[in-house]
Amino acid sequence: DSEAISHAFTDYGMALFARSLWARAAKVLESAACRCERLLNEAASLNSRRDAVRHLSTVAMSLAYCQIELAHYESAFFNVERGRARLLAEAFRASQREVAYEIRKLEAEEYGGLHDIENMEKTRNLRKAFVGPAHESFKNRSNPFEDFEVSALVPSEPGQALVVAVITMHGGALFVLEHGLSRIKETNVIRLPDL
Repeated sequence: DSEAISHAFTDYGMALFARSLWARAAKVLESAACRCERLLNEAASLNSRRDAVRHLSTVAMSLAYCQIELAHYESAFFNVERGRARLLAEAFRASQREVAYEIRKLEAEEYGGLHDIENMEKTRNLRKAFVGPAHESFKNRSNPFEDFEVSALVPSEPGQALVVAVITMHGGALFVLEHGLSRIKETNVIRLPDL
């Protein structure tokens, strides 16, 4: 069963993580992250999707921390963002379902249901207004950050910085990425070992 295998990889990776065996843990957690992605893509129910996203988020944070310890800062940052992007995409998907449900309910109560062609057009326009633009950026990508460079993710205004937290059972870190940054270096990472 895919879920059992995914959890076995995660458990083994987390055992290595707890022993501070960063390189081995990173390798196993990378496999676990790929398996979590596969579980998410195969999930049939809303609950199984939520479980897979939570699992992926935990694995992505732990993998990122391993990569910070190995001085692979850009990989760490992108893994944190991969987990966050999946959480955001799943939250968006859930809110999209809620909007669709509310629209159908409104149609049934006010407009006589979906059989009315004129109101179907109103529904399409309403859906586009609620979910169209943001959904386009996520709908066909398993990893929304696969084509991005660091410089595309940092703030565009001078004097601003993007701060991203990594929180795990072993400690944490903050990425501080200021305007104009093109590569993530050790100076962009604030370690919080006692978090």
